Amino acid sequence: MQLVVPPTNRHRTLTAALLAAALAGPAFGIDYVLGDMDQIAIDQPRIAFGLADLSDPNNPVLVGPTLQNLALLDTGANGILLGQLSYVDGELYQQAMFNGQPATYDEQGVAGFEELSVYVPYGLVVQDSDDSTGFVVAENVIAFGDDDVVLGSFAAIVGMPAMNGRVVEMYLRPVAEGGLLDPQFVESYLLDNMSQTTFDSAASLNVDLRMLEPVYTDLDLPNEMQPTFAPLPLIDNIGITHTDTSGATTGQTFTTSNTYLMDTGAQTTIISEAMAAALGLDLNFSVAQGGDVVDVLEVGGIGGTAFMPLVVVDELRLPTTDGVDLVFTNMLTGVLDIEGAPFDAVIGMNMLMSGYTAEVFGGGGGGTLTNGTDKEVFDGLVDSGIIFDNLQDVIDLQFITITLEEIQDLADIGLIGSDLDDLSQVYCDLVMLEESIGGGGAEGTFFDRVVFDFTATDGTAIMRLDLTALSEEGDANYDGFVGAEDLDILLANWGESVRAGSVLEGDLTGDGLVNQDDLNVVLANWGNGTPPGTVPEPASALLLLAGLGLAGRRRSR
Repeated sequence: MQLVVPPTNRHRTLTAALLAAALAGPAFGIDYVLGDMDQIAIDQPRIAFGLADLSDPNNPVLVGPTLQNLALLDTGANGILLGQLSYVDGELYQQAMFNGQPATYDEQGVAGFEELSVYVPYGLVVQDSDDSTGFVVAENVIAFGDDDVVLGSFAAIVGMPAMNGRVVEMYLRPVAEGGLLDPQFVESYLLDNMSQTTFDSAASLNVDLRMLEPVYTDLDLPNEMQPTFAPLPLIDNIGITHTDTSGATTGQTFTTSNTYLMDTGAQTTIISEAMAAALGLDLNFSVAQGGDVVDVLEVGGIGGTAFMPLVVVDELRLPTTDGVDLVFTNMLTGVLDIEGAPFDAVIGMNMLMSGYTAEVFGGGGGGTLTNGTDKEVFDGLVDSGIIFDNLQDVIDLQFITITLEEIQDLADIGLIGSDLDDLSQVYCDLVMLEESIGGGGAEGTFFDRVVFDFTATDGTAIMRLDLTALSEEGDANYDGFVGAEDLDILLANWGESVRAGSVLEGDLTGDGLVNQDDLNVVLANWGNGTPPGTVPEPASALLLLAGLGLAGRRRSR
């Protein structure tokens, strides 16, 4: 093997020394420490949809919704669920009949079961962010729902039947570019294959997904009448590490590895009570009382509502197929058992959208959670005359720059309470929101795009993440520094054809080859950057636990 290097003595000497060190040194696994995970997703993927009569394939007839047709594009949903807004224009979806009675299905949610109407098969029509006419993504879809199912601003949940067999691209960046008064949203695209994506970053990593076959909770209906369900994406071996800071196990570090549902319909992360126990978390007391509960959130959905304690754990480790673990720190998570769920936990859009809260709202750095004393603080401010009886006085106390109009926007999207006349609650919500802002990588956000490839037929899929936090050109091992370990990667794959854009295999130019062009990139950027927390495996850094508040009171599905 012969390496041709640029004709300077400095490069010749440097490269020769590094070759010897790289060949003799140990191979380390890399952890890329991204930073604090956002507590709640500031946005979720959406798509316009409709149910259509396809009895005449040449003349599809839209049945509904005719007025409200915005749906949540939800990888955590097996089927197509119609909510209250799907019925506001008097739509008459034809309900299926079973044994002479309208067919129903008992669907399981976070708080139990709810009986829903089951409809005859329709064609599922969607309009993604790049289409103005809509197209049929599935035929003979049996949807279910009811006009008393409240799904927030969404008319329906469009789940995996729309995505099964397709590539789903979600472009996140617009959310950070519009601001509060010109809100932009996640752009969603349904594609036939990966070659149609606009993924333009070589700094990307793949996460293996295991597809879970549908599990029906109501077996009363014959198979041909049950709602149309499709497999759900799971991520195996996600690790959590937490060091106890109170109680009998103070100073002890706990680690657990579990299977998570990858759920774009969830605004926050949820672990089971068994996982919380394995991490040494005390759910019986608040932080102020010596326990680990920082707040309690009421979550609603199918089956009613449930109260979920919130805790903060030190780090979550997401394994990738490229040999890099993505490490998220200071993760606020709910603790709730979902009865009968064939997975241990749920990871939501808050992971994919980490850093976007700070990008949109400004500010940075967390504070110390006051755990229930905020109202007392507010009363003290009123008594002392610092606050009078208007909202502007409350706003003026905050460090983040915000206007009265933006306060209303925060209430509208659920990041603070909707009753703006309750000044003490507005104050508390703003304190918690302010404390939650922060995190994000060197460039603020972690990911620009996420692409799900659901085209495989062997029970697997892939989630590809575009890492915007990686800013050092030539950083092949994602440790934030261009040096000997990056050269080692090129040597190991020299002359090979690899996945185009696979930085971890040494393709720094995106042409699918590891050659002189990639070496030139490393040499041109030699010594740039600062390692952001790389460690040899299996050791891991013990991260300082920072108290975090809850960004809002918006109900999660």
